[in-house]
Parts: sequence; C-alpha cells; structure tokens
Amino acid sequence: MEDVTRSKYRAKVDGKVVLAKFSSLQTLTKTHYYHVVEHGGDWWEAHTFFRDYLNEHLEVARQYETLKKDLALSYANDELTYTNKKKTFVDEVLSYRNK
Repeated sequence: MEDVTRSKYRAKVDGKVVLAKFSSLQTLTKTHYYHVVEHGGDWWEAHTFFRDYLNEHLEVARQYETLKKDLALSYANDELTYTNKKKTFVDEVLSYRNK
C-alpha cells in the first residue's frame, strides 16, 4: 500500500501557491487541492469576477456546468487537456471584465 501521507505537492504558479494531496502518485490522483492567492491581487480579482459573473448569468453557469461534465467524461485520465479546454471558457468570461 502506498504511503499517502508523503504524497503532497506545493508549487508557485501564476501568482498563486497551489497545494495538493494525492491518493496515488502513480496515477497522480488528487484528493485535495487549494489555491492560495493574495487578497485583492490579480488572480483574486479575476476569479471573483468569474464567480460573480456565473452567479448573475445563470445560462452561462449552466453552460459551464455542462462543459465541465462533458470534459470530465471525455478526459477522465487527462487532467491537462481537461484543464486547458475548461480554461478557454473561463478566459472568454474573463474577457468581459474590461467591457
């Protein structure tokens, strides 16, 4: 049995710190992950905008929900592709920030 107590990861990425815990390092299966960001910083502002936009535009929120479900089925073993395809949607919504 794999010792999951040692299966932790910490990285600084795009102005945030990402902390993750894995149930398996062989398959890189994450059980927990957190993004630690500066309150009021760029990452914070962008992602609170995204959250608020989805809360105010329920049809867009439903589209995002459907996209995530479809991607999870299509890319269950390919987290990178799942994330990149989801990012396209997120970036489009974030482009509305300056309009």
